[in-house]
Amino acid sequence: MYISNLTVDYKEKRVLDRIHMAIQTGCITGIVGPNGAGKSTLLKAMLGLIRCESGEATLFDVPLHQIKQKIAYVPQRSEIDLTFPINVLEMVLLGTYPSLALTRKPKRREKEKALHALRQVDMESYQKKTNWRAFWGTTTTYFYGKSTRTRC
Repeated sequence: MYISNLTVDYKEKRVLDRIHMAIQTGCITGIVGPNGAGKSTLLKAMLGLIRCESGEATLFDVPLHQIKQKIAYVPQRSEIDLTFPINVLEMVLLGTYPSLALTRKPKRREKEKALHALRQVDMESYQKKTNWRAFWGTTTTYFYGKSTRTRC
């Protein structure tokens, strides 16, 4: 993976300035820094989830924004509205939308795969739960389930 000249502005303030980075295939890499340093911003910019002023991130010479449907992003708690009226199964099903036609909703096949993803992380019994605040400790596992649906 290569990141070249990645620059991001947020509310008229430069938050990432000409970032360059190379990560070798097979390496486990951590992005470390204090709160507000730009770690999440860097990941979102790499995936094309936020607008960059310049630069790009590539994986095997393919820009990441072109293959973002194959990459899952698990957000931090602060980025999630815990009062949003959605149950766990519906959240996992959100992982199917990038591969569906614009007007198509998930069908039985997608629901079966979503339930399989929940079974993989031992969370099938939580599929109808909506009180995210009550079980935040396991919520990251739901997002993992959603991310595995992205690949199905």
